[in-house]
Amino acid sequence: MSQSIETTKVQERGVITLPRRVREKLGIKKGSTVAFIETPEGNFELRSLEAETMATLDVIGAALREKGISLNELITSGKTHRRKLIKELYDIDSQDK
Repeated sequence: MSQSIETTKVQERGVITLPRRVREKLGIKKGSTVAFIETPEGNFELRSLEAETMATLDVIGAALREKGISLNELITSGKTHRRKLIKELYDIDSQDK
C-alpha cells in the first residue's frame, strides 16, 4: 500500500482546513462532525462521525439479523415498551402508532 501525505497549516485558535482529497475520501462535508480517535500507540485517527455512526449501526443490524430480529420487529417492540412506560409513569394511554 502506497502512503499519501496531505499537509495543512494550523491557523489561529487551532483551526485547520482539511484538504479536499481528505474530505472527499472521508465523506466530510460542510457541517459534518469529525472525531479524533486516539489509538493504543498514542496516535490520532480522524474519522467522520457520520461514517462511524453508520458503521456502528451496521454492526448492530448484523447482530440483530444473526438473532433473527427484523428492523420492523425492533420498531414494533420499541413502541410497545414505550406505550407501557408512558402508562406506568404518567398514567396516560399513548397514541403512539
